[in-house]
Amino acid sequence: MKYDKILYDTAVLVTSGTPKEFLMFQLPLGADSSHDEDETNNPFSGQVSQDEVMTVYGIEVQSAPDVTLADLKSVYKGAYLQVKVKDTEVFHAPLLSLASPTGFSGSFQLASAADVNGESMRGVGLLLRNPIIITASRFIVRLVQFTSVVSASNLRVCLNAEIDRK
Repeated sequence: MKYDKILYDTAVLVTSGTPKEFLMFQLPLGADSSHDEDETNNPFSGQVSQDEVMTVYGIEVQSAPDVTLADLKSVYKGAYLQVKVKDTEVFHAPLLSLASPTGFSGSFQLASAADVNGESMRGVGLLLRNPIIITASRFIVRLVQFTSVVSASNLRVCLNAEIDRK
């Protein structure tokens, strides 16, 4: 049986101690109190089960709606995402190239006697020309944050995938 699934997992950006590495999709939904449906819907523990094949067609990064514009710029400019399957790197890209269309869409700053300044970081995520196929093997999605943020906020990584259950 084949079905589409958008898998997501969340990292809480750090305000100090960068660079910070987040290993995503390593703990499944319900593994502990911080892995509820608000943070993840991941059914895997860093490994696809033997009766399933996961084909990843796209990758998106979504920022929390309350992230400040300065933090958003800082993180998207100073972070990258890497995917490994069986300890082999199959994907590596700067975060800015993975911005989601449902992520942060803009900010307006208005000061008295000043023009309105509008800024936006909006992307379409990334559709992969060569899908990532994961079969009964360990996989790691690694997010590395190089620049600290002023206020801790969430960043969600989404894998747009097809699951084929035998």
